[in-house]
Amino acid sequence: MTTRIGRAYLAIPHRPPAVAGVRGPDEAVVLRAFRTLADKGLEVELLTAYEGDVFAFGGDLRAEILAISAVHPLRTSAIQALLDKGGGSMALVDALLASGELRRLEHEGEVFYLRRLHREG
Repeated sequence: MTTRIGRAYLAIPHRPPAVAGVRGPDEAVVLRAFRTLADKGLEVELLTAYEGDVFAFGGDLRAEILAISAVHPLRTSAIQALLDKGGGSMALVDALLASGELRRLEHEGEVFYLRRLHREG
């Protein structure tokens, strides 16, 4: 049984990758891939825009920040949006950084917050 691929999605990372030093392709490479796949009859969708800072909020700021940042590095704007929803302040983020539960990193000129996993040391 042969399965035919009907649609391809091309995405460019907008957050820090899991492996340091990994960079997304430049625009020319993405457009060349798009044309190549489209010429082969595939529907191709480019996922190149930043998806925004809207995250669900369950009521516990500390738990939400740690849960989301464990799988999704949060921009400063996303952290601030969560703090605004929960009536919190950057003092909570500072405390998470000081305790080692959260780490701050820069990627392509933006600041991100990511949960520090135990195996990171």
